[in-house]
Amino acid sequence: MDDYQIFRGSAQLDQVKSRRDAGRLTDEDGTFLKLLALAGLDLDAEVRKAQQPDRERRMMDLNDAAQTLTEKMAPRWTQKRCAIQFQADGQHFVTFVRDQETGVMVPLEDRSRGFQWFFSFDMNFMYETGECFRNAVLLLDEPGLHLHAAAQRDLLARFREYAQRNQLVYTTNLPFMLDYARPETIYIAEECGQDGTRFHRDWARGDHAARLTLQAALGLSLSQELFTDEYTLIVEDVADYWLLAAFSTLLRAAGREALDERLVITPAGGISTMALIGPLLASEHRRVAMLRNGEEGEAAAHPWMVDERFVLTVGQALGADAPCSLEDVFPPAYYAEQVQAAYGLNGEWTQAGPAISLAPVTVAAAQRLEEIGASPYDRRRVARQILQHIACTPLHGLPLDILDSAARLVTAINTIVRGWDTG
Repeated sequence: MDDYQIFRGSAQLDQVKSRRDAGRLTDEDGTFLKLLALAGLDLDAEVRKAQQPDRERRMMDLNDAAQTLTEKMAPRWTQKRCAIQFQADGQHFVTFVRDQETGVMVPLEDRSRGFQWFFSFDMNFMYETGECFRNAVLLLDEPGLHLHAAAQRDLLARFREYAQRNQLVYTTNLPFMLDYARPETIYIAEECGQDGTRFHRDWARGDHAARLTLQAALGLSLSQELFTDEYTLIVEDVADYWLLAAFSTLLRAAGREALDERLVITPAGGISTMALIGPLLASEHRRVAMLRNGEEGEAAAHPWMVDERFVLTVGQALGADAPCSLEDVFPPAYYAEQVQAAYGLNGEWTQAGPAISLAPVTVAAAQRLEEIGASPYDRRRVARQILQHIACTPLHGLPLDILDSAARLVTAINTIVRGWDTG
């Protein structure tokens, strides 16, 4: 499939007949004749009808033919419900594509490049296999380049059907064109100098470009699985996810209010990503809230992310005057102990000065580590240490302040969920 095989829907019938009879058909003539054949129309008959006065009968025949082609095409293109419509004035024949929702008709040649490619590819394969879709070998180079992501998924679905009775091989660098439901079908094509091109399934040994495509496809697949729940709380980082889950577990063990079990915590990987994920989920009619570290003003800097009523800062939840992060649920002395344990520090920490005491404790910890020349502060590293400590420490062995602060945070989050329940 290439541009020269894009189907042509408009033609002068008598001129096409003349070129056919003279053996001088153009590529455009060839695709036009395929279109007629798939619709059950005959070129010679249409040329004769163009010379006859019964226009009403001709219109009815064209409508029947258009309906035939529409029924063949409709199950394969799910982006917008479309219908084929043929119109003819004398020898001038035009194929229109009508949007079923708006009723707008556009000549086939004026539809989007992606639609033309998809339509032409599917119709051409249907024609070449006599509409039986079997016993063919398909070799395709970069199919779907002109299709947007959702249409590429449509094409991938068509490929699965084609592959049931045919041999199908295609190359791609498009993440949406990789079928992760069938990983055994994905091969990496890698140039190996004088040895030529090697095809293999050792993804870890693929070159950087190949791995990048695979990583992008895997990320898209995972993200779609993450965002399938009705109630979602988006947090900035995976460390926030770990800590929130730990707080909820501690509160439940203490017989206090834990996070609503319907709420799915989703780490976004930063405020900029939160700004993208929020509107996407909200547009799917899902309930979305965001829990932000940092200052209230930082959350308000992106009021378009989601309804501002559902953007909560940790400082707001804890009733603190200063900016806070989830780590400020822990008493400063306890957090300092966990930082020391995470970094294997002993006397260096206390020799540097007084213990950290001000919120946010993460900032104070980062400064202290820098002062003593330790490795840079990594909140995930400390969060992992805290989770390990909590897991092996009985509830009564933890500072009571942790439960009280965690309870305020969880109550603020659950209040949003209860608001969703009441409308």
